[in-house]
Amino acid sequence: MAGALLYVGTRFDDRSLPEWLRRLTPAPRRYARSWSQAERVREISNMVVYRLPHLRMGNCLKLSLLRYIHLRKLGFNPRFHMGVKPNADGVTGHAWLTLNGELLWENDAFVAGFRETFSYPPIDKDTGEAPEDKTQSDTHLKKAA
Repeated sequence: MAGALLYVGTRFDDRSLPEWLRRLTPAPRRYARSWSQAERVREISNMVVYRLPHLRMGNCLKLSLLRYIHLRKLGFNPRFHMGVKPNADGVTGHAWLTLNGELLWENDAFVAGFRETFSYPPIDKDTGEAPEDKTQSDTHLKKAA
């Protein structure tokens, strides 16, 4: 996972974020692995990002990208989102994930203040839904604030 973090930090200069996410998004699986493995992704990504001193600012972007990549590899189908909201200094941004239309490991009230400006995979214009929006798992999805 640390290797993925280094990759995340060095690859934005030569391609757009949608292109980068498209390349890192594996083909969908019919069934995801166990939810305990997803929780492990959460734990490890927190340890990696919060223990590296040069990564203290902008953690939401790094965490969301790492989690997106690794959850997709496990067969889950999260969506990656970015948004902005005004603050005293002008504007601030945030990145987060959703799974099956629900916030994943986020505080609902905090994210509600952000206006979404980007999401991946994008919404299909014909169906109005995100492709691969439904993840079937052998355990019940737990929502954590």
